[in-house]
Amino acid sequence: MWLFSPAGIIFGSGAVVNTGSFLASTGIFNSTSLNEALHSNQIQIFPQATPGAASIDVQAASGGLGAASIGATAGFVLLHAPTITQVGTVSASDAVVYNADEDVNVQFAPATDGSGIALVNEFSDTGTPSASHIDHTGSTTAGTWFEADAANDNTTDPGFGGIINLGGHVVASGMKADPGNPNDSHNGFSVILDANMGGSTGTEVDTIDGTGGTITAASGLDAEGATIITGAWTNNAGALQIRASGTFGDTSSGAIINGALVSNNGSIYIAGYNVAVNANVTADGSASIFAGQMQIGPGDTIQAGRSTPGSTLAIT
Repeated sequence: MWLFSPAGIIFGSGAVVNTGSFLASTGIFNSTSLNEALHSNQIQIFPQATPGAASIDVQAASGGLGAASIGATAGFVLLHAPTITQVGTVSASDAVVYNADEDVNVQFAPATDGSGIALVNEFSDTGTPSASHIDHTGSTTAGTWFEADAANDNTTDPGFGGIINLGGHVVASGMKADPGNPNDSHNGFSVILDANMGGSTGTEVDTIDGTGGTITAASGLDAEGATIITGAWTNNAGALQIRASGTFGDTSSGAIINGALVSNNGSIYIAGYNVAVNANVTADGSASIFAGQMQIGPGDTIQAGRSTPGSTLAIT
């Protein structure tokens, strides 16, 4: 099911969407989009004339009605709007993606096991102006991979661009696999968080804030932005990567570890001008921290090589 509404979309309390695969967008679906969808297993959704003009809202329980629920039992869920609020429940047998840029290109294909439609890749063109914001305090479950994308830009007021507030609960049980693009750096990851899609120009806010939230990734977690504040994030294989640029000397930016990071059967990599460790960091494999300046809270620990011989702990 594809749902397009440039004026915005609200899934109110008590709403239930139960389908094979689901795409909802506030962008423009035109003849080019239709031709691609019918003949090339992809959809190009174009930006509206006015940036930041619409939103998608998946609402919480209210007035005796349960939280809005979106479920895809034989494919993916992709929500696309400059502002996305997810306070309900979203689940898919394949991937779940929240894309808050103005435009998006969606590539899909039949699942290799014949069970439905698989999301192969999604991306937005660099430089599209937007006031991009994701608020997630609900529950999201992906059978393969989960991605949240927010673009910063220099045409909106600082403080409202490239922001991902990721409370609530996220579980991703598989990994991204794009066979047509073997150089995709996110192949093999279960959770992808990108608050810097358009490339930073130095004045925008591009933040991932996981305060109060939990993430469970089956095979790798990659987060990139100027400031990354973690919740309780657990990775069960592969690498858990925190890549926060930050601003040197600004201790409110960079990588701020406020929730425990655990990488079972895998490694942890943290990098940023500023790194603040305010919770335990534990890796079965190696752990590496690269920082211009760093602080570790009283009683907080960094542990590497919990169960993998030959692992290393590097702090630079």
